[in-house]
Amino acid sequence: MQRDGLAHYVAILKAMEPKNRLRILQQIRQEAPYLAKIYDELEFCYEDLIHLDDSSLQTLIRKSSKPTLLLAFKLTGEPLRQRFLENMSKDQRQAFLEEFDKLPKVRKSQVIKCQRTLAKAAHDQLCLGRFKLIR
Repeated sequence: MQRDGLAHYVAILKAMEPKNRLRILQQIRQEAPYLAKIYDELEFCYEDLIHLDDSSLQTLIRKSSKPTLLLAFKLTGEPLRQRFLENMSKDQRQAFLEEFDKLPKVRKSQVIKCQRTLAKAAHDQLCLGRFKLIR
């Protein structure tokens, strides 16, 4: 199945009630994990984190590991960088940026893996109704 065809299924799933969508996705993950992975990439990506409300973004930052946040930040565009930094306390922001400046070079694949980890965590919380989007 081509990604374009999957995009239509993603749109259908996105239109469903979150609890029903989560139930169906759990079944897809069990029976066809490769489809679930493609779905996750199409349905909610790292760049979509910019649409989380402040409370949701703050919770994501608080509950995520610092190494994951730091690495994900490496390839983050300026608008999303600002959203992340605005949702940290002044001291937290300063410490984060100091650690970020000291990061060694890493592979792009490592950064993308961390970004997907954050996107998946946010997506799961959205499906459960614990996170909210602003659009």
